[in-house]
Amino acid sequence: MNINAVRDIVLSIAKKHGIKEQDMFDSWNQETELLDWKMDYKIDIDASLKTDFQSFLSYIDICKEAERRGDSLAMRAALISVRIYAMNISSSFDALAEDLEKIIAMERDALGSLKFPDNYEIPSHYNELK
Repeated sequence: MNINAVRDIVLSIAKKHGIKEQDMFDSWNQETELLDWKMDYKIDIDASLKTDFQSFLSYIDICKEAERRGDSLAMRAALISVRIYAMNISSSFDALAEDLEKIIAMERDALGSLKFPDNYEIPSHYNELK
């Protein structure tokens, strides 16, 4: 997984648009009482997701074992933890998607930006990277 690479691309494009890294690290907006940037740019996103995903899988194993043993309380408690880690993982990708939408709009609206022609496709010489 290399989500940190996407984070670095977002930081690089934002910098081109005059946004300082520090402003993305601390993006609380007093007026809207929301974060201007949703991702936490100070952390190792890959490590954080890996930790959450490992916990998610561990609690699934606990849930399966508790079900096998007929321990409904342990099973339900494990399911609660599975849900929490699923939400953490989902929130990370939701934040990424929000920030990508914002950075795409900055690029689209930039002075001199090229517009997508109808039926645009990424050139075939990039296919080897898929």
